[in-house]
Amino acid sequence: MYIVMNKMQCLHEFAEKFEELFKTRAHAIDHMEGFKNMWVLKSENNPLEYIVLTLWESEEHFKNWIHSPEFLEGHQRGFAFMANLPKKPLASTIEKYKVIAQ
Repeated sequence: MYIVMNKMQCLHEFAEKFEELFKTRAHAIDHMEGFKNMWVLKSENNPLEYIVLTLWESEEHFKNWIHSPEFLEGHQRGFAFMANLPKKPLASTIEKYKVIAQ
């Protein structure tokens, strides 16, 4: 198993739109081979911090996702929204993990 964690810090004025985009997501990832699950988490300590966790069968499956047309489909509304903003609405850090025990 392979886990990808995308930790994001949103500007206050973007947080509501960020949550709306995820709640109404395209679900393009759901049909990708090797995709197992996704969670969108909101910090209780910092309401402008979010983590998107995705679970994959393997690193190769994740790489196939980020190079796929489905990846663009799944992100196009967010990319379009951010393209029209005067400043970057969020900062993102991606961490990747291999599951070694369960």
